[in-house]
Parts: sequence; structure tokens; C-alpha cells
Amino acid sequence: VHLYKLLNSVSTEVKPEADAVTVDISFASSARSFRAGLEWLHSLLDEPKLDLQAFAESQLRLKGKAQHHEKTIEGRSLQILRQQMYPHDAWLWDATLEQVSVLTTGKAKQALKAQFGNLDRLRLDIAGVVSLGSAGQSGRSATSSMQHEEDGGLIEKDMAATSSEAQKAVAEMRDRFEQTICSVLSNLPAVSSSDEPRVSPPRMAARGCELRVQVLDKEERGLVLIAGGAPGYWGQGDATWQELVKRKNFKWRNSTSHLYPAMAMELMIECMNMRLLGRVRDQLSLAYSCGVSLTMLEGLNAGSFICSCYCRLDKLESVAMAALDVLRSPERLPFRDLEVEYAKKNMTLRKERQQMNLGDLAEKIRPVPGFDDSSVLQEDGECVLNSLSTDDVQCAWNALTGLDDPFAVLATSSPYRMGSSLSEAPVLERRWQPPLSTEQGGEAVQVAAAGLSMLD
Repeated sequence: VHLYKLLNSVSTEVKPEADAVTVDISFASSARSFRAGLEWLHSLLDEPKLDLQAFAESQLRLKGKAQHHEKTIEGRSLQILRQQMYPHDAWLWDATLEQVSVLTTGKAKQALKAQFGNLDRLRLDIAGVVSLGSAGQSGRSATSSMQHEEDGGLIEKDMAATSSEAQKAVAEMRDRFEQTICSVLSNLPAVSSSDEPRVSPPRMAARGCELRVQVLDKEERGLVLIAGGAPGYWGQGDATWQELVKRKNFKWRNSTSHLYPAMAMELMIECMNMRLLGRVRDQLSLAYSCGVSLTMLEGLNAGSFICSCYCRLDKLESVAMAALDVLRSPERLPFRDLEVEYAKKNMTLRKERQQMNLGDLAEKIRPVPGFDDSSVLQEDGECVLNSLSTDDVQCAWNALTGLDDPFAVLATSSPYRMGSSLSEAPVLERRWQPPLSTEQGGEAVQVAAAGLSMLD
């Protein structure tokens, strides 16, 4: 299979994520290469084949990642944080070394069949670029559209660089794509029954906690993680998020675009990163690196945010208090027009650098939930981003949960134990909240990690 892909200029990558599995297939602009990529996809969906040597190499890489997570301050802290945030959703945790060691080719093949066995939610997106030549070439341009190959070469069709003929070239390429797809993938097995078990939606814990993590390492570092809940990509979160925002009478300001919640959340996080850097790093000189990352699942109504700050050991507690103060700052210092406009410029420049990336183009074609034949494109997101106002960003900040009762990890790494120098009293101020009516009972998950203490 590997040789077949090399001979036909096909490269593939399977990327498992929390809510979906993405298969990236890159191929040359020829009918043979495109067909070879589809044939590989057909074999993956119908009867996946696993090479023993490739499986052994992949298992070694997974063991290296698992060891990295267990021995580094970043990996250990994030793993423990996820376990406390999602105590009943172990599939969101990182794999441990013991779990990777017991994997076999049979188990991997069984997992692939279970993942791709039901094709009722399969979506095939194809992104391509039609290049037009310069006008100086006698008013002609060479547009390489995918044609049937003759004599081992690719037939290139010269077209005038006009919008009508460019659209014709795109339509012709699309027709070629559809013909090849129907001929290769039409004999896939029919959709199976919907009785197959699916993963349950994640549910974040209702009460936060404060953890201490100590890791032995040559380098002395401090890491502060502060996390909470957020909506999914389409504006709805898990059951815990829904009840928490219901207490605040939260409601999105605009419902005309499916991309409004995601664009508003991304712009708000950009503004929060600017505030975090300006206050914690530049003004107070407490941390040398800090930022807020946002996770919004598309296939499931769930999301979260994690604020991470790296600092010296003696400034760990001060960084934690300062970072939480910045995260809560929009409550008393609402966002201003100037910082929102500057954040828009930063996001636009970042998107322009990724504009010609085919993988990024394919990821921007997003299916809208509840609409089988509808999708939103990258251009729609740019229009929504430009139309956002300061009030929209302030509304997106209100969609964050857990700021009153956050999940926090204060981690240290050093060549010796630092337990005696760390305060055992809670560092972060917590605002009392009544328990949720749907809060699940049971004790918190027990984390088996050396040098860990929990302050709740």
C-alpha cells in the first residue's frame, strides 16, 4: 500500500479528534493520482489493512508521547486537569503508557472498523486551487485542470484569464471529481442500522478545584493552568454549561449566522490574550509566557478554555491570582473598541497567512447541524468577523463558565522536591455557587500521580 501511494504521488494522514476523525489525502493534479487516493480511502472505509511494521513504529511513537505526558510538567498538568474537568469521560484523557503497551493490530483494526463501519455521517470535502497565468503571456493563461492522462502525461488546457472561463475551468474540474468519486466509492457498504453505540456527550464537572503538581526535572519552572467551560462551535455547550449560563440569563445577541458564536468566541479570546500579555507579562513582569487557548467541538455540544502561564517558582502564586484577575476583568472593565479592532487585524493577518493552505481550506467547509445539504464557507466567517462589535465580544465573554469556581493547577518542576515551599492554603478566590439541580453525585476521580495534592 505504501509503495502504491508513492508511485501515484499520494500522501495520507489520519487525525483522530474528540468529535471526529479527519483523513487528509493529498494527491497530484492528475486523474491517476486522484483515483489512487480515492482507492486508498475506499480500502480504509471498507476493509482497513494494517502493516505490522508500520503498526510497531506507530506504537513506539505513541509510547514516546505517553512518556512525555507523564514526565513533563506540561503533559502531567494537562492530563490531571482533564481528569478533574471530565471525571466521567475518560476518552478525553491522554493515553497512558500502560494503555499503549497492550495495543495489538487486532485491537487497532477492530477500532478502525468500529469508527468507519457506519457511513451515515461520512462527509467528503475536496479543496483545489485553479492557477491562472499572468496576462503577459499573449493574453493566455495555463490552468491545470484535472484531465484524463494520455501517454503518461497530464493534458493542460489553455484558457483565457477571464472570470467566465475561470468558472468554466472550475466546473469542469468539479465534474471530473464527481465522476471519479462515483466510480470508485459507489460500491461502499450501505449505511448500517443506527443502533450502534456512540460515545456519550462529554459533561464537565460542576465544581472546580485547585491542584498542586510536582515533577522532577533538571530545569526549574512554574506552570499555572486555569480552565473552565465554553460553548461548542455552534453556540451550545454541555449540560453543565447550559445550566450555568441559564443562571446568568445568557443569550447570543445575533442568530442570523451559524458562524456567529464561533467567530465571537475566537475574537474574544484574541482580546483576552492581549490583556493577559499586557498585564501579567509586560506590566507586572510575573510570567515570561502566557496565553488562553479555546476548544470548541463541532460534532458535540461541548467546549472549554485553558489559560496557561509559565513563570519562576517564587512567582507561581502571584501569577495564578493575576491571571484569574485578568480573566475576570471584563466584568468591571468592558472591552473597548480599540482593542477589538486591533484583535480583528491580528486574526485577519493570521488567516491570510493560511489562506493558500489546502488543508485549511477544506477545514473551513463546515456542515451546518440540521441541514444535510448546507454548509458554511470561509468567506462567510470573514464577513461575520468584520461585522462583530464590542457588544458581541462582551456577550461572548459571558458565555464562559467556571470563572467563579475555576479548575486550576499550580505545577512546579525542579531537580528536588518543592513541597515544603508551596503554600497548602488555596490561592485563588472562589465565589460560592449553589449546586446544580442536575449535578451528578459521586466522588471526584482519583488521580494516581506522585506529588499531587488537591484543594477543593
